[in-house]
Amino acid sequence: MLKEMLERISKEYNYTNTSSDVFQLITDQGPNAIRTLGHISNDYKIYGKHGQGNTARVPWIVICDRSVTTSAQKGYYIVYLFNAENKGVYLCLNQGWTDYENKYGIQRGRIEIKKTAINCRNLINSSLSTFNTFDIDSGADSTLARGYELGHICGKFYPSNNIPPDNILINDLRNLMGIYSDLKGLLLNHNTPITGATNIVKKIKEESELIEDAEYQKEVEKAAAVLIPNSPQPKPVFSSRGNVKSWTKNPGIARQVLEGKNYQCEVNNSHITFTSEVTGRNYVECHHLIPMKIQDSFQNSLDVPANIIALCPNCHRLFHHAKNDEKANLIEKFHQERENKLRNFGICITISDLIRYYA
Repeated sequence: MLKEMLERISKEYNYTNTSSDVFQLITDQGPNAIRTLGHISNDYKIYGKHGQGNTARVPWIVICDRSVTTSAQKGYYIVYLFNAENKGVYLCLNQGWTDYENKYGIQRGRIEIKKTAINCRNLINSSLSTFNTFDIDSGADSTLARGYELGHICGKFYPSNNIPPDNILINDLRNLMGIYSDLKGLLLNHNTPITGATNIVKKIKEESELIEDAEYQKEVEKAAAVLIPNSPQPKPVFSSRGNVKSWTKNPGIARQVLEGKNYQCEVNNSHITFTSEVTGRNYVECHHLIPMKIQDSFQNSLDVPANIIALCPNCHRLFHHAKNDEKANLIEKFHQERENKLRNFGICITISDLIRYYA
């Protein structure tokens, strides 16, 4: 039933033929079939449109979580989006273009909706195994159609001559609803609207990076010290942990730095913290002067002794959270002290570039 409906709409829809019974499929029979076959509760609003007043080039049927949005003009939702040239239909997670246009205007709105789509993909990356993040083609060139294309987060395309059977269609829909729910949870837990997804992605990434750094500091305390040659080293491995992609760090190298600095803070060796339960020494942490996250800009490894500083926790936080002018003073101090040592490892960076990375 669902297969037949999608086939008819995708093959027969003609926006100039207002008397076509395909219009009824879009507004009445289609939404009812989707709700019934997908066992979708009334927590979701399902409705179809073929245009307001004048018929639209790109018809659609949306499935909205009522706690997120009840309109295809704003928020994010699941949609069956039909290609205007009768090539097929997309099942996708998409966004309301009108909200962006009203808030930012057309040009800026296009940038913002695309940016949000990309950042939402980053949030739900681990759930996207069977869905694509390809660019979609609405088959039309209107501002609204372009908004559909840029707002696309993830989905699948069913060619009009090869639409799968109902069991596959329903399975795809249910899986996409799971992703929809995951995204809702991530955004609502942080009280963030879809247009603020850029900020929430940044916040979640920062939280993940803090967790990763805490784990790294624990690994350093437990590691055996590792000596490496005073010469350029190959780039480390690039890996992924949850929502954070990062360059692998060898905790043994950092442990050697701590021992060499006698577990004292390099900003001020009078900074006494507490005795570590693991090492039995004053607790200090390791910080990469040139951040590991910009490793890809360098030919050689940044995970080397010349680039690792021993810091008390307070001074370590200063590098991450202080005002730019406060950070700049320390960055300049350590850059000056280590510039020649860094060169031994094949690492060259100007003070202005280093300060810019932190800013």
